[in-house]
Amino acid sequence: MSREVKIHLISESKSLVNSFFKKTIHNLPNNDSLISSGITITSIKTSDLKFFPQNSALENTVLHFWDLSIDSSIPQSIYPLFMTPNSVYLLLLDNFNQNEKFWLKLIKTHGKSSPIMILKDKSKGVFSIEEKSLNLEFPLIDNQFINVNFDDDDDKGIVDFMENFAQLLMFKQNKCIIELQNSWLLIKEAIFKETEQVKFISKKKYKQVCYDKGVYNQTDSELLFEYLKNLSIILFFKEIPFADIYIINFSDNSSNLCWLIDGINRILTSKKINNGCLYWRDLDFMLEDDEEKNIYDTKDLYYILELLILLNVCYEIDKGCYLFPNKMPSDFVLSLPTNRSQTCFIMQYNYLPFDIISRLMIMMKKDIIDDQYWVYGILLKSHNFSKLHASINPEAVNDVTALIIADPDNKQIRITVYGPDRYRRHYFQVIWNHLHDINKKYDDLEVKELVPLPDRPDKLINYQDLLGYELHNIKKYPVLQSYRNYLVSDLLDTVIDNKKVNKKEIVINNIVNNQNSESQVEYEKLQKDVLKLINAISEKISTLPNNEDEKKLKSILNNTSNDLENIESPTYKKQLRQFIEMLQSNPHITNLVKFIANGPDKVNAIIDLYNHIM
Repeated sequence: MSREVKIHLISESKSLVNSFFKKTIHNLPNNDSLISSGITITSIKTSDLKFFPQNSALENTVLHFWDLSIDSSIPQSIYPLFMTPNSVYLLLLDNFNQNEKFWLKLIKTHGKSSPIMILKDKSKGVFSIEEKSLNLEFPLIDNQFINVNFDDDDDKGIVDFMENFAQLLMFKQNKCIIELQNSWLLIKEAIFKETEQVKFISKKKYKQVCYDKGVYNQTDSELLFEYLKNLSIILFFKEIPFADIYIINFSDNSSNLCWLIDGINRILTSKKINNGCLYWRDLDFMLEDDEEKNIYDTKDLYYILELLILLNVCYEIDKGCYLFPNKMPSDFVLSLPTNRSQTCFIMQYNYLPFDIISRLMIMMKKDIIDDQYWVYGILLKSHNFSKLHASINPEAVNDVTALIIADPDNKQIRITVYGPDRYRRHYFQVIWNHLHDINKKYDDLEVKELVPLPDRPDKLINYQDLLGYELHNIKKYPVLQSYRNYLVSDLLDTVIDNKKVNKKEIVINNIVNNQNSESQVEYEKLQKDVLKLINAISEKISTLPNNEDEKKLKSILNNTSNDLENIESPTYKKQLRQFIEMLQSNPHITNLVKFIANGPDKVNAIIDLYNHIM
């Protein structure tokens, strides 16, 4: 049996990671390649670590250190490909390289319930971070803040780190240590052999390898599959249609990893990308036989592009046409008439995701006017809308355009729609609905909607307040900055059709949409509580008297946890319902819950919340 742990080294400084290795590893393997550029993998045993406490339970445990420090040769956007759950995250900070919240949010998203340790190198100067607030916001840190000095002979910080690291591995084994049985090790080696000349194997071939090595049980083969995914030996994403299994062999100096990163890099730096767009036909340079560069066939290119789409690095806006938002023009000169009627609306964000404009662009691609788009904005005109209303007033309808601009500094998106009143407001609602759908895709995103005063466009008032006034038939809205009251109907008429019946309907729909956001909070709390309970039950599984029962339940809980990670999944509600039923009917789970602190109370609270929401 082999016990293996994947450890992510996260830092904005490559030299900081190199200092960590020099300070902690007895004999650096392949010292030159270890400190080279790019993502590197260093596999050692616990006995190779300096100051690691002697512990028979952890002896010969294999540690796979993935160096994910920032490197100019690696696009930062691809790092999530290699950030996996059931592992350990070490975040290395110093006086010049911090940005800890950005990385912790990324770890929280991709590492799931993986433990986190933060090492603060004081060798380049003393600095402080908000440990208390970080610990509250990211509880998986669990107060693991350790001061070290990589440039000093004093090893106290490293000794403290090693003691805490050993304790973490001991007490959180089920969250980070992966145990591979001997038959599973044979399967791993067979997979490596199968991919000596190719990069992929099919799922059918994987199952055949398992069968050939004596693993006939589907539950065991699927559990091993998940383990190998967590170690990043296997890259497989069910979101990519008809995808095979991509294999990364740690023992061959990660040539497959280099092949993948090089392919991504060559696409992202290609001069074939024009105004942010790349066409499939222009990727022929990747197919050329060049002794100095990796060669890719059409299947390889399809896989790499699908990975980039999965990471939101690019989007397929038309068949064979891919949009790369960060490659779009950074600026654009527009000439818009100033004497036309307009609707203005501002969305104020707590943080502004970079790709909102590009997502809107894809949704409304047919409305873009003469390729007038750039990284922070887009000019639109609705052709479908024009066809719908052309019989009423063709000239008026054709005169409706919209300008949407993102302001990263002020964390705002400004929507300005030009044209005759009725048609302008209709088109605004179309854009508003699209942006509302996009906003719901981001975690922890808070959006305040604002409307400028008609006579003082620099003064903004809360749109949701106006909707509430209208719904309760309050006629006037007091604005202290202007020392006057405004008619609610006049303020809303800038964005909502002035037909009362239509206005009332839109007001109610908009308020319901806002209330749905509150329901989403309850929905996410239920998801969080369920995943915590699954982890707690998993920690108690080893107490089951029957090994087969233990193995089967472990597989069920592991699959359930993976299925419930994505709240947007079409099968999420079904999987959630099945787990709630298991809580009430599965005798093994019922017994294990009794050994969890306040276990029965937690189960009852989850069931009550589920019944309330559903």
